Amino acid sequence: EPTAASNAGVLAFAVISFGLGTLMVVNTLVSQSFGRKDYESCGRYLWQGVWFALVYSALLLPVVPLVGSLFKWAGHDPALFRLESLYLRIALCGAVLKLVGTTFSQFLLAIDKPWLALIASASGVALNALVAWTLIFGHMGFGRMGVTGSAIAQNIGVGFEMLIAIAFAFRADLRKAFHVAQWRLRPGMFTTLLKVGIP
Repeated sequence: EPTAASNAGVLAFAVISFGLGTLMVVNTLVSQSFGRKDYESCGRYLWQGVWFALVYSALLLPVVPLVGSLFKWAGHDPALFRLESLYLRIALCGAVLKLVGTTFSQFLLAIDKPWLALIASASGVALNALVAWTLIFGHMGFGRMGVTGSAIAQNIGVGFEMLIAIAFAFRADLRKAFHVAQWRLRPGMFTTLLKVGIP
């Protein structure tokens, strides 16, 4: 089970990281806007990242059933393959949580609020650890879920981190100062994100 979770976790991250690499550029674009005191563009670039995260996550869903086959093609034992595929499907279905959370964290870093990004990240990791302990081993009245519990805990932790980062970004002072509510897709800015981020 630890081997399956490790293998599947690495592959899930590899697949998600193509999107994460692009979203790191949200930090760059927002930082440049912040430095120019073009605070309206800060919020707008944040949302171009969110739109990209949603699109990339949607594109991942059709390939989720196929990616697990890589373990089978690599000649993994059938019992290991079954557990790896299970973890991978759950992890990839939660990719949107990681991608959106990364977008908001990169925004917080870019507007010089690294402590808020740290609090969100640490909170997500802490909850992940608690839920994993509960679900994997069957504590606190839950049945033992093993690899399934590990993957679910991962998504819960990442989702919690995302929610905290969003809550910080929508804090009244930040929302107003950096135009965080400007959620519309802006083709010019979105294209800039893709042109710089995808390579």
